[in-house]
Amino acid sequence: MAPASGLAHSGRVPPGHPTSSPVPSAAPVEEAARFAETLAGSCATALGEAVAGVILHGSLTLDDYVPGRSDVDLLVVVGEPLTDAQVAALTEAVERRWQRAPGRVELRVVTRQVAASPTPAPPMELYIEITPGRAWRWSAGIPGSATWWWSSRCAARTAAACWARRRPS
Repeated sequence: MAPASGLAHSGRVPPGHPTSSPVPSAAPVEEAARFAETLAGSCATALGEAVAGVILHGSLTLDDYVPGRSDVDLLVVVGEPLTDAQVAALTEAVERRWQRAPGRVELRVVTRQVAASPTPAPPMELYIEITPGRAWRWSAGIPGSATWWWSSRCAARTAAACWARRRPS
């Protein structure tokens, strides 16, 4: 879904910002898990009460993470479509963390309604991709992908293996 303004946005790191990560792409599993937890906390803080949960899914939850090859997959579930201010807060939070990424990171934001009924191309509120050695990029108000659908279904089947960070009650 598009942000509150109804416009789809996409962006790249502004010129003049460093585009290489000081962290090598081959990172141990523990480093990837620490980064995921830190980024999840940053997302929860940036979005506040809008966050229903932040879920780590994919290879880190299934003990299949291969440093230098696997990515870190985070799904942020929000109660309502993101406003432009929330998109800005979340992209600012990522900008503060992206250079510490242990490898490729995919962060997807969906509403609770979308998360409850995954489809092959679910509408996403925001998609952020971090690739070490390159700029991070984001898009808002875009459709999802079959890969996300598979990952979210896999995560649902292995919920016991998923790490979730929920906002305090």
